[in-house]
Amino acid sequence: DVGLASDIRVSTYPAVTGEKLVMRLFYEGDQLAFDQLGFPPEVQDVLEKQLAIRSGMILLTGPAGSGKTTTIYALLQRLLDKDTCHIITVEDPVERVLSGIMQTEIDLERGLTFAKALKHLLRQDPQVLVIGEIRDEETAAMALRASMTGHLVIATLHAGSCRGVVERLNALTDDPNLVAGQIRLILNQRLVRRVCSDCSNKGCQECLGSGLKGRVPYLEMLQLSKLDHESMEAKRLAKLDPSFSFEQSRKYLLSQMLTKETEINRHTA
Repeated sequence: DVGLASDIRVSTYPAVTGEKLVMRLFYEGDQLAFDQLGFPPEVQDVLEKQLAIRSGMILLTGPAGSGKTTTIYALLQRLLDKDTCHIITVEDPVERVLSGIMQTEIDLERGLTFAKALKHLLRQDPQVLVIGEIRDEETAAMALRASMTGHLVIATLHAGSCRGVVERLNALTDDPNLVAGQIRLILNQRLVRRVCSDCSNKGCQECLGSGLKGRVPYLEMLQLSKLDHESMEAKRLAKLDPSFSFEQSRKYLLSQMLTKETEINRHTA
């Protein structure tokens, strides 16, 4: 009993030896504020500036469980803290109810896909539109259309790198140059285990003797300027180097003693 209300997402599946059960716990106190995410200062500064621009696309990628939703929720809370704005989300599922935001869920059994939901939600006059995942051509087209018509679009997309996001979105559209003109920022993140701040050694009760407690982001970021959009073809855009690399992230995490080299190596092997 941790003394906090929580939601539980349950998945079961029959195996030869019996039923396999996985439970994912969502604790009320788990949502982090923007300045608690653990991003390097230069990444925080870039995100702050990009949030102030109410058009274009901010895209996040990373494997399942890499903290993408936590990052998005923190960005939305940051927007609300700084200004009043109309934010609408379409998610699968809604992982946490946020005050001051219109959150919606897709319902595949009833035919409500991301693309169909977006068609209706764009008529609700959002300033910021969050798309849980761009999965298909229709959703990609709707997201690009929204970003072109005065909406800030924040979305996730499955890819292995920042460049991979561009390539994936290009593959989902008929006009790759349109993609190049709308992407403003791509964040590709992982989560590595954080050094326990109570001990950093074995024997601590807070981390059960592991020396590690909590997680911190290990990331790369690709920021696109107006010059990039106007002067680069979509094929060249996919060859851009990240403006903040995994190597820079590694140096930051180790210099601040936030994690261990072995933890980073687990995500780069």
